Amino acid sequence: MSSIKKQNIRYDGNGRIVSGTAAIMDTVYDPSVSGHSRKISRETLGKVLWLAKDSRSGIFLSPRKGLVHYDSVKDLFSEVDITDERIADQPLLKNDVSTHTIFGDSYMLLMFMEKIGIIDVLRSCLKSDSDYERLLCHITHTILKNGSRKGCDDFIEQSFMSYLVSDISFSSLGSDSAYFTMMGKDSTKVRFFRNFVSLMRKKDADFGKACYVDSTPLPNEIRKLFSDALCSHGISSSSNQIRLVLILDEKTSLPVWYTLIPGNILDISTLRSVYEDVLETLDIKIDSYVLDGGYLSKELIETINIDTPDYEDEDGIIHHKRLSAKMPAKKGFPYRELFDSFRAKMFDPSKQFDRNGHTYFGEVCESRIFGTREYTYVYLDIDNALYGIRDYRAEHYEEYEALPDKQKEWYTYKWGYFVIVSNEFMKPDTMLERYFSRTRIETFFKTAKDFLDLLPLSKWHSQTVEGKILNDLICSIIYVKLREKINAKNKSTSKLIARTQSLMCFRKSNGTVFIEKENKQVRQLYKDLEIAIPDYLNIGKFRKESLMINKDSGNR
Repeated sequence: MSSIKKQNIRYDGNGRIVSGTAAIMDTVYDPSVSGHSRKISRETLGKVLWLAKDSRSGIFLSPRKGLVHYDSVKDLFSEVDITDERIADQPLLKNDVSTHTIFGDSYMLLMFMEKIGIIDVLRSCLKSDSDYERLLCHITHTILKNGSRKGCDDFIEQSFMSYLVSDISFSSLGSDSAYFTMMGKDSTKVRFFRNFVSLMRKKDADFGKACYVDSTPLPNEIRKLFSDALCSHGISSSSNQIRLVLILDEKTSLPVWYTLIPGNILDISTLRSVYEDVLETLDIKIDSYVLDGGYLSKELIETINIDTPDYEDEDGIIHHKRLSAKMPAKKGFPYRELFDSFRAKMFDPSKQFDRNGHTYFGEVCESRIFGTREYTYVYLDIDNALYGIRDYRAEHYEEYEALPDKQKEWYTYKWGYFVIVSNEFMKPDTMLERYFSRTRIETFFKTAKDFLDLLPLSKWHSQTVEGKILNDLICSIIYVKLREKINAKNKSTSKLIARTQSLMCFRKSNGTVFIEKENKQVRQLYKDLEIAIPDYLNIGKFRKESLMINKDSGNR
């Protein structure tokens, strides 16, 4: 229950308040005191301009919200026009002081998110305005802090975002466990991805049907969550580990879904689990997999191969499962046998092609792997092979000289040789282009890990970890889209964020924000993003129309 605490209220001869402040007080349970309850201050309301006779509501000049009406019974803030008769000729308003703060970066990000449709997706994730405001604050802080160690509470308080927040206190942003617990709910994850996929399918109806599947170890002590999962993949030594499996759309490299697995379980069971999750949750049938060699196994080869039949779904659509994966150099796979078969042809000019400044040998043949028919694409990156053997000889000359001739010959090809396994037949250069497009997943992984690597050690239980990962993947999606847009103009995202921070604004007590004159660099950056810089903004209107906060004043 909330109430208004008044301090030093003074009136003039006409009954107008000429001084005094107020704060919102909350009653909390405390068994250690008489009556088992006590009052704590939640938020300052600032100067008192008008109070109702019962002191349960009033008009205040808040240092955070400007000119505002607060009703303690409903615990509700509402806008007040400066011409309101209750504060007519109010002397305190004549000394209204403008509040200056950083505008350019947060406004740019919010408008970009609105432009690409992510604001709609985020609004759909959380029902209450307070939860949604908290989500916007954490996402804005995560993306815009740009390497600084400034906490979310301090960052938001110094930002234009502080004008947009009315249902939460700044101090609550300093402790993020509650936020990550909220984000870690399965319902939040499902709502986000359902609405994100729906957004992307408005642009491409096939979004999510052809996917990369890959995984990465999560950093720091997070691997302790699965103490029985010993693994040495992707880290310096054997350790208990948890892995993030990402399912990314083949065309855009944006995530369709993610899951967590213990240890290094990269096999057909992982793919089946991912397929079933995506089908049940998002009603997406994944028909195309471009995989890292860690997933290739006998079971997977037996499941998706040349002889795998097409199938018809309930809508009468014919589906053909496609597989492309790098062959591992391990038992059961004809890795060296294929090399021996094609070695003599690898410098035949008729079998070579160029890609991204490198010359490749490429040939395709049908092979039996674990008794099952697959197409094997044998490649040699001639440039990498030459670089590799030169570097090896320079650093290990005596070791190289001691090798038998056959081993020396293998080392001449070793650093450029690789094989791709697929159930589809195409020209070797076309298959290589398709497989190398998978490297875009590494770009997304790197972006995500820039956020994931900052995971504080205080979040070690499963729901907060899930919440932190969802928060960081959302931020990664936004950051990748922003980087894609600004890189097209030959500019960096880091400089975009840093330079737009120079654009300031100031707020008047009536809720209007005036934007100062931008410099030439900021003007061009906004132009590159196709975002206009306004002269002024009405906070209430911006919250409702652009951010969809409190569109219906009766929703709280």
